[in-house]
Amino acid sequence: MSFVAAILLKLAENSFPSGKKSNFIFLFTFWLGMQFHYDKKMHMYWKPGIALIATFTLLSFFSCKKDAETKAVITVNDASGKGVEGASITLWQDTSVNPNSGIQANIRVTKISDGSGSAEFVFALEAYLNISATKDTNIARGFVRLKEHETVSQTVHF
Repeated sequence: MSFVAAILLKLAENSFPSGKKSNFIFLFTFWLGMQFHYDKKMHMYWKPGIALIATFTLLSFFSCKKDAETKAVITVNDASGKGVEGASITLWQDTSVNPNSGIQANIRVTKISDGSGSAEFVFALEAYLNISATKDTNIARGFVRLKEHETVSQTVHF
């Protein structure tokens, strides 16, 4: 039976999209439980069978979850509330010091706003970042708090 289980799991990894894999694993776990139930030597297999079913059930809940990116969408508006195209938007954090290592963070990322006045930044972790937007002689400042695996929007005004 372990050979059949290995083949079915390999098929699941290669054939099913991530959202469908948990459904397949649930059905496979149910099928495996039925095999143990109808086996004449069930009294020998009930403990390993329960452990195997519990393992596959837990894996089906936790293995297929995809984490979203940590994003900041910064929009620059003019005095009338319209988006400013071509503004230079900088996000930075240069005052944070790790208390364990003493290393100072030196994050500085600059992008140019699109036609709607927005620019999208992707980061690995949560952070508090300063915002500076400039175009010609106009300057706008603000800050944004990134939340892990979420998209956060912030607007600054000239």
